[in-house]
Amino acid sequence: MGIAELWAESRWNDGRSTRNIALEQFTADIHEGDMLEIRRCPEEISPWGYSFHRVDDDIMLPYTPYHDFDDRFLSRMLDDLSENGRLICQVRDTTCYGEDGIDIDPSFHWRVYTCKVTVYRQNLPESRKD
Repeated sequence: MGIAELWAESRWNDGRSTRNIALEQFTADIHEGDMLEIRRCPEEISPWGYSFHRVDDDIMLPYTPYHDFDDRFLSRMLDDLSENGRLICQVRDTTCYGEDGIDIDPSFHWRVYTCKVTVYRQNLPESRKD
């Protein structure tokens, strides 16, 4: 179907906010070749109306679309799915950027995790009605 880029961020200040270790672990555990699934969800869960999961579990990954065109592409693909279809992403590349302490605020830390994926439409066999 195409290629998309996802991202997740983590920011914290020493003594003023808490580092989100779980978010960082979820994203750091994603590697080239992993398979992710995009699932529709209520906007209360994700303002995008969809979420990302490993294919083999229900844990929601903290990724969001990196650009507005990634969001439009993924939303359009989800809208065009048949009842027995799903969107699968194969991870092409992951990167982590970050810094501990910046000139203006040495207590500020940040990480950005990017994930480039190839998106596929998968049609599941229709369930048999006996």
